[in-house]
Amino acid sequence: MSQLLQNDYKFSRGKRIASTILLITSGVILYTENILDTLPVKKFLSLFKIEYDLHEKGSVPAFDTLTNMIYAIDMAISPTIFIVILFFRMKPYKWAFIVPLYGYINMLIGTIILARGYEIFDIWWYRFLIFIGAGIICWILSGSLKYFDASEKSDRLKNMILENYRKQLKKDEAA
Repeated sequence: MSQLLQNDYKFSRGKRIASTILLITSGVILYTENILDTLPVKKFLSLFKIEYDLHEKGSVPAFDTLTNMIYAIDMAISPTIFIVILFFRMKPYKWAFIVPLYGYINMLIGTIILARGYEIFDIWWYRFLIFIGAGIICWILSGSLKYFDASEKSDRLKNMILENYRKQLKKDEAA
């Protein structure tokens, strides 16, 4: 039986690595609008005559700047990637959950702080506290995910044992 479990692990290793990369991407994509504020990206956009201020052009009336438009797209894509991972029952490495958790917690708490009129995003201890909070939530989730993995493996083992027993019964009846 241990060989069967080992083969199952080897079979799903590529899927696990791909889902880990997707999970990390879903967390990192939340910060892509910050890349637009760097000087090289502004120069690159000016080469192709892409306007940074969309309101003057009137091309996208719902957004004032390109940064706001990309932020809205990121907020739609990131959870979608996360839902795809859950839908296809991919099992990324548990430590990778800290990346999207950090992004989501940072944005949730940051929105509350900005709504109250404070600006503390450049303070190092704010980022550190968010990272500690994401780590604690990741640790709690990894404990619960281990439980679901263990119950799923035990169900698979029970099914394999029953199937082997049925095959043995059929062989005994045929003999």
